[in-house]
Amino acid sequence: MLMSVLNNARLIEKLSKTPPIRQAARLTVYLLSRLERGGREAAERLRERTDAPRRLDELSKKVAHLRDTWAKELKGAKEASGQKKQK
Repeated sequence: MLMSVLNNARLIEKLSKTPPIRQAARLTVYLLSRLERGGREAAERLRERTDAPRRLDELSKKVAHLRDTWAKELKGAKEASGQKKQK
């Protein structure tokens, strides 16, 4: 019985124009688009979390380089100051 109703193209066409079916279709499209957007946002948050360790590693390398450079500059300034005192 159900198969004969589903195979009737004219009946399906008429039902698709009724307000309850149209409303159900709109609701379905809304929910699917909302779920898709939520999935994209969740994937983006996950991607940001997995990038964090890599960014921390890069940041620690930059800080170490800055520390080393600053230490060399400070050492050079002390040596220059010591040479000026000797003269």
